Amino acid sequence: VETSPHLTSAAMKSPAPVRSISDHRPSYFLDCCYLCRRALESNADIYMYRGNTAFCSEECRQEEMDRDEAKSCRRKPARHSGGSSTAPVKG
Repeated sequence: VETSPHLTSAAMKSPAPVRSISDHRPSYFLDCCYLCRRALESNADIYMYRGNTAFCSEECRQEEMDRDEAKSCRRKPARHSGGSSTAPVKG
């Protein structure tokens, strides 16, 4: 069998680029759910949070929101009611 030195037009087309985690194209965050890592389908609803965080469902998004709220509550210093313990004493 003899092979032709010429490529067909189909063979000359370059393959589609492969996207990876290191790929910084803006569409990367729409590849999978931020929480459960399930693939996000192009024909399904995508639920967004914090601008560029995509989720596959309202439940996943809500879980992340609840986690953020819990983190936020742990970081806030406790507020004391009443006067400050560092107030000067008049005397």
